[in-house]
Amino acid sequence: MPTNQNDILRIAARSSIAGVGDFVNVFHYRYKGAGAYADAATATDLVLEMDTLYTTIVSKINSNCLFQDVNVYNVTQFRPLGTFPWPVLVAGASGGDPLPAQVAAFVRGLSGYSRNWARKFIGPLSEGDNTPLGTCSANLLTDLTNFGIEWVTPALPGFSTIFEPVVYHKQFDLWRVLTSAVVTNLWATVRRRRVNRGS
Repeated sequence: MPTNQNDILRIAARSSIAGVGDFVNVFHYRYKGAGAYADAATATDLVLEMDTLYTTIVSKINSNCLFQDVNVYNVTQFRPLGTFPWPVLVAGASGGDPLPAQVAAFVRGLSGYSRNWARKFIGPLSEGDNTPLGTCSANLLTDLTNFGIEWVTPALPGFSTIFEPVVYHKQFDLWRVLTSAVVTNLWATVRRRRVNRGS
């Protein structure tokens, strides 16, 4: 069964550091194409967009971090499309010691509705991007801004004509389109799971 108009796709982008654990961000996109779209094309487009999105921030991801895989699931049809390798990205490009695993940069996607947003915790990052004041460096903020722009307004050729980033609005039981992104220079804390106890 192909992807149909207004189907919601969930994408889990996974990377990891050996002995530390997985770093996973989950994204949702709505298919807005006019007709049915083959599973292979759907998965290819979404995986390529994850690669494009994380390319904006890879220079700040610690070099000990390896990009593992991208999982695609059709939420509307309750159907997995599969797990795929990252097309280009292999490892982070920032040297030096990594920050503690629970420390992350924070990007928030907004829908324009009160108390309705998507959160992305970006990591693992390196100590070099922590300023003496304990905030994110200016260079990191620039890359986070680019990450937010690509997330909300994808530049991957042709992608934004058939897919749009969305967030679930529980109060109204519907999916809202993300319209903007906000970054902060304050570090966020992401809940970590025990090693070898899932992602």
